[in-house]
Amino acid sequence: MVADFTGSGAHDSVLVRVTGDRFGNPLVWSVAVREQTGTLLFYHTACVCDTDEFFGSDEYVVDRIYQGTKRDWYYVDLPGRLIERRRFSPGSPMFDRARGDSFYSIFELYLVEKCRVSSEAARKLAAFLAQKMMKDEVTLLAVPQKPTDHGNSMIFVKELRQFVPIGPW
Repeated sequence: MVADFTGSGAHDSVLVRVTGDRFGNPLVWSVAVREQTGTLLFYHTACVCDTDEFFGSDEYVVDRIYQGTKRDWYYVDLPGRLIERRRFSPGSPMFDRARGDSFYSIFELYLVEKCRVSSEAARKLAAFLAQKMMKDEVTLLAVPQKPTDHGNSMIFVKELRQFVPIGPW
């Protein structure tokens, strides 16, 4: 799969890898995003061992057998959820600074705590990206932790050369 996360006009590649000793056992999966130059932009790996029960349940899909359901999630559903192209409405609650789960709250807190960016710089960058998300369609990465999870959307921040969560929107 390919998408332009960096805004460079070039295709960044998204690779999903699934490994395990048997398909009937818990599997380890990973997602890697690389620039066209080969530079790694994002990597996540997980083994959610408690998901095997979920694939056999009526909550996931009633008509499929267990192995088919599990295979569909790893090879169809998971890859299909990773790349999002969205434009956000200026009136969206995600841009309401009074909300604790707003884009500003989540994005700025992440920049300050995880990226060691000053509060002022975090506010300026959040304001810039909010305007961009309301004006243009943006490409987001959403990596779920398990089949019942959509995954928090993340935007690539060129100034930091990394993906940063924008919240559950």
